[in-house]
Amino acid sequence: MNKSSVASPWKKACALRPEIRDRRLTASDFAIDLHKVINGWPGEKPYYCDPEQFFSTTYATQNLRQLCKVVLRRLAKLSGGEAIINVSQTFGGGKSHSLTTLYYTSTLGKKLPKSQTSVGMILNEAQLKESPGARVAAVSFDKVDWVNGCEVTSPDGLRRSFRMPWNLIAWQLLGEKGLEIIGRDEKEADYDTPPADSLQAQAVALVQQFYQRFYGLTTVTPQPTELARATALVSARPNPLKPANEIVEELRASLRAKN
Repeated sequence: MNKSSVASPWKKACALRPEIRDRRLTASDFAIDLHKVINGWPGEKPYYCDPEQFFSTTYATQNLRQLCKVVLRRLAKLSGGEAIINVSQTFGGGKSHSLTTLYYTSTLGKKLPKSQTSVGMILNEAQLKESPGARVAAVSFDKVDWVNGCEVTSPDGLRRSFRMPWNLIAWQLLGEKGLEIIGRDEKEADYDTPPADSLQAQAVALVQQFYQRFYGLTTVTPQPTELARATALVSARPNPLKPANEIVEELRASLRAKN
């Protein structure tokens, strides 16, 4: 006669993480500050600033895997990628968590903790063995003060403060060279006049050339349209990037016309 199976107590079947066992987990632990992730923070850093800890507490949902897939495949210049993605979620919907995931997977290179289950699931979804590299520029407008600006880091590790989004982005992408291209010295008059699209495209093209020359990578940095978006917001002009649903409808209409 077979013995009836007995379910083990959950305390034996499930090992609690230390922060839960010690009751150190608070609601603020779930509110990721993207500025801290990218630019660091003085003093003790939250767990999500450590990629190993971040991915160990991240479950790669289908939507998160799909988002990472289209971005990483675009960076790797493979089919199935997307150049522009309009992320729209309610408060607490996971936008910052998704962007942090993208930041780590596109910048850590060989330091990406592929031993973590969530990382493996993301790479498998993208059908990639290694994550492609990218140079990332990000602006958290809640951290930009009109008088003191916001401190950001150049590729060679120098930190400076700027008030205008195009300078914040140019410094992160190219450092001093980026500022020269944009030509909007904040100590001079008309520094708040948005630079032309051609200057923005020139800066992005130079970043791509740098990656191809020194790292042998063919990845693409954020498109000039991201600079155009920031320029439009500051200049009170309409957002130049259309929502994803409008782009899809245009594509469907174009395909119907061809058929």
